[in-house]
Amino acid sequence: MKGTHRDAGRRLVVVDLENLLGCAPELASDACWALALTRTLEAVDFRAGRDQLVIGVGPDWVFTAADLAPGARVVTRPGESGADLALCACLEDVDLVAARYGSVVIASGDHEFVRPMLRLLGAGVPAVVAALPLSASTELTYYASDTVWLERPARTLGEAARIGTAAGMGTVALAA
Repeated sequence: MKGTHRDAGRRLVVVDLENLLGCAPELASDACWALALTRTLEAVDFRAGRDQLVIGVGPDWVFTAADLAPGARVVTRPGESGADLALCACLEDVDLVAARYGSVVIASGDHEFVRPMLRLLGAGVPAVVAALPLSASTELTYYASDTVWLERPARTLGEAARIGTAAGMGTVALAA
């Protein structure tokens, strides 16, 4: 392939950010979104300037993701599992991924990533899964080269991880 070369130390890190919140995205506070991303990147030892970061979210959360990670590529797709499918599309060209990256990190527990991961493994590209323990697909973690277990943001933030509903008013942010 013209213009591509494999850097064995460079990784493609795909993050299904909504999946790592530990709650529905519309209930997550700004602090929850931020902690979910920073904890994930710390847990997988993300190296800014070396690793490539791609974040997948639904259309309603594109600006949130872009604000949290200004250097990242943000992908989106509407509908059920839209963020997952957008990220899976980034992994679809296995030859390109294998030519450019030494390994892939899939930060999600969703089953949709099993097939792309198996294709990467078949091409000799190690694939690590980073996921919340109670929501991770057992098939995904079974086949992964390694699994990194993440902590739910609510364990650290407590009630500040979610927004609440005031009686008779719609959704309002709780003070952190």
